[in-house]
Amino acid sequence: MIPKPLTEYYVLLTSNLRKASAWEGVVGSEQKELERYLLNNGIVNRRELELAKKVQRAQQGPLPILLWQLSFITLVQLGALLDWSGQLS
Repeated sequence: MIPKPLTEYYVLLTSNLRKASAWEGVVGSEQKELERYLLNNGIVNRRELELAKKVQRAQQGPLPILLWQLSFITLVQLGALLDWSGQLS
């Protein structure tokens, strides 16, 4: 049996990964809006954002997932970003 904290983590992670699929096509003005949001709210600093964008160009992944993979944001922040992104559409 999986301990409860790990089960909750797994549920949160899988839920966030499903939401992240909506970010696959985010480019241009939507990405710029996300970048401004991240910087203006102090979620990441400019150095972290630039590194994540460099990785994004190499891997072609959604920026929120890359920020999480680089440990620049927490899983909870990832979920909040993906929820926020739903408001852009």
